[in-house]
Amino acid sequence: MVNVQTLQQGLDHIEAHPEEWQQKSWFSPMRPPRQSSAWVPEAHPRMLTCQTAACLAGTVTKQAGYLPVIKPMDSWAWRIILPSDLDGRNFAELSSYEIDGLSGEIPVVAAELLGLTAAEADVLFHEDNTRLDLWAIAYVLTEGQITLPADISREDIQAYWSTSPDPADYRYGKPHLDLLDSYADLLFEAATAE
Repeated sequence: MVNVQTLQQGLDHIEAHPEEWQQKSWFSPMRPPRQSSAWVPEAHPRMLTCQTAACLAGTVTKQAGYLPVIKPMDSWAWRIILPSDLDGRNFAELSSYEIDGLSGEIPVVAAELLGLTAAEADVLFHEDNTRLDLWAIAYVLTEGQITLPADISREDIQAYWSTSPDPADYRYGKPHLDLLDSYADLLFEAATAE
């Protein structure tokens, strides 16, 4: 069952802080990477504690207290760690192997926090999702329990699902689209029957 409250909080945060939303990256520094030829990537993974932009999955994990871990040579984070899991150890003194053992993958942890199946998470966390995509998908996944922002109506969501693009070239792939289309059909048929 989808955790409506956690999903609502994540979407509301994105609404309130659009500058912190970057759907194409799990987590990334809000400052652009240094372009100097003298810049050398850090040799040890590091935790980002502030000034990060994140997709919906990253936002949800951040709200749950996780911090992103950026590995050497990367400009964005794929893994997250709860500071309490360090058990008082200094993060900078841990090996990459120890960090991997203590950390989790952002989409997996976010899906667990939200109560999503792997297919639902794939669609909701897709990197090409727009703001409307996120709200439309969330509306269907929560069976209409999500509170929409003032500028998006239930009719907008219904129109979104009734004008879906051809599944053959849709970015999620046909199985994922079929799954959400069936959710949308059930939701809007039930509402019409009332």
